[in-house]
Amino acid sequence: MSGSVRVERSVFYPLWSDRLARCEAAATGIAIAVLLLLFQVYLQNVHIATTNGLWKSIVVRRWIAHSSWQLLDDANVLYFPIQMLSCELLERLGIFPGQIWRQLAVLNGIAGGAGATAVYLFTLRWLQSRPAALLATVLYAGSGFYLLLSVIDEDIMPGAVLVLIATLLACAWFAQPNPRRIFIVALVFTLGWLWEWRLIFPTLPAMLLALFIARGRLGQRFSRPAWFIAAMFPTPLLIAALFRLERAGGDHATLGLIYRMFWAGKAVGTGWGGFTWRKVMFAWVGMTESILGARNVSDWDVWLSPPIHTESLVASAILVALAVILCIYAWRRRTDPIVVNAAAILGGTLLAGTVFNLYSQPQDPQMVINVMIWTVPAWGLIACGIVGTRPASHVWRRSLTMTRPLLILAALAPTAYNVSALAAQRGLDPIWEGLARSLEQCFAPSRTVYLYQGFEGIITWQSVLEQREYAGTDSLHAPAPANQHFKWIDATTPTIMHPAWSAEQVAMVIKRSIDAALDLDYQVVAGPAYLAPEQAWAGSFATVARPDVPQAIYAMIATNYVLKPAFTDPHGGTYAILTRRAAQ
Repeated sequence: MSGSVRVERSVFYPLWSDRLARCEAAATGIAIAVLLLLFQVYLQNVHIATTNGLWKSIVVRRWIAHSSWQLLDDANVLYFPIQMLSCELLERLGIFPGQIWRQLAVLNGIAGGAGATAVYLFTLRWLQSRPAALLATVLYAGSGFYLLLSVIDEDIMPGAVLVLIATLLACAWFAQPNPRRIFIVALVFTLGWLWEWRLIFPTLPAMLLALFIARGRLGQRFSRPAWFIAAMFPTPLLIAALFRLERAGGDHATLGLIYRMFWAGKAVGTGWGGFTWRKVMFAWVGMTESILGARNVSDWDVWLSPPIHTESLVASAILVALAVILCIYAWRRRTDPIVVNAAAILGGTLLAGTVFNLYSQPQDPQMVINVMIWTVPAWGLIACGIVGTRPASHVWRRSLTMTRPLLILAALAPTAYNVSALAAQRGLDPIWEGLARSLEQCFAPSRTVYLYQGFEGIITWQSVLEQREYAGTDSLHAPAPANQHFKWIDATTPTIMHPAWSAEQVAMVIKRSIDAALDLDYQVVAGPAYLAPEQAWAGSFATVARPDVPQAIYAMIATNYVLKPAFTDPHGGTYAILTRRAAQ
């Protein structure tokens, strides 16, 4: 086949019995994990794009102090008990002792290496070219969100890697499914979504579709998906049995736990959910950033500014090229049952995941990463075209030999850019920790209530360093010297928890919380977001509220209160004392 990428055959040969291939895959995964961990140490910032892992570290610490089945999180059933045991092991090994949030990042780096092992085996099994498999693995591991989630402490990575493994196994096996193969894939997939419940949605419909369209009798087309669903139950049932044996709840609570494991309902009916046209653009931005940039772009105005806008344009071109190459390959082999099966799984995951993400947070790295698994074979085809089987033409072979180094550098350019983009955010963990301690010294915790927008990472740092206390209207008590807890009000909590409320209702609830704090003689300290221009303030709510909600909050603050700057940090911005505006 002259002048084009040639893959010897699409049928996967039995590499599971190839000891050398397994050793190579393990070595590749270990090497990538080591590089990820070294990059973590260099970055000194495991909270790029989100501080969600820092929130999770508070609960992991609670599990370590007093583990109990009653602490199970319906949406993260396996996350907390496994992370508790893993962090205890790292503690004994002397790895970042006392810093659970850094230990969680270490575990994500190890998970990133495990995912690279699976990608190497998959591409080697398919393309039968070790250089192509290695290059494809590096290209995927260096893509925006995979790299990002492997070097920060976000909670999704181990679960996403398990779903990645299940998806690649299904691509290899489900053209010729049997009960054993279906059970193995269902088991690995279940372990993934029990780590993070939302992982069940993009992949499950695609798995069932692939099993239905696989060749076989009509009865098999229905029995195979049914067996997959049945194979998802043993692990939740085992967890429920342990829950019952530990007397964490009675029969009714146990049955309820089983139901909630399959339907945790996380974020359903809140401001995180709901379809809007603006989320369509955020969905595309999330996909582009998953390739180039690795940013969690949740502010509309930020997306329109460089370098994010440029990243999206360049990554859009890369995504289109990857999709075209993959579609051409699939179309030419449309009679191959393995290709049809893989297209159903990867395309179904992309379609179902995009719809699901449009309801929730379409730009969030943890929502996008498993939707973009289709890029694994796309990167594989790119790698095969550069370093794989050479075409027969002598002229083309000579030309490719001369240009191959340049092609490899061009293919690695997105990875290099992502590394540099993350490196630009180096050293922020000690800076933000220092800011939290400076705020504690500047504003006495016993008599201070902070007013935040709600997405600020400093909230999490203050919560980790001090015991936290959300200062709602009904929960706040009078100041006491012994109460050194971090206390705060934010604008996003009522916005998210009550999406049906009018803009005026949300604004009035926030006003009542502020007035309650002032009436109890607390000083209210407003975060930097309240000193920002109205357009920037409104844009920061783009993924959780209608535009009129932040506008109403902004107008309420301007009408009723005065903000007097009191503390400025070069990284954290300006904090202001909030007082009531004098009656006119």
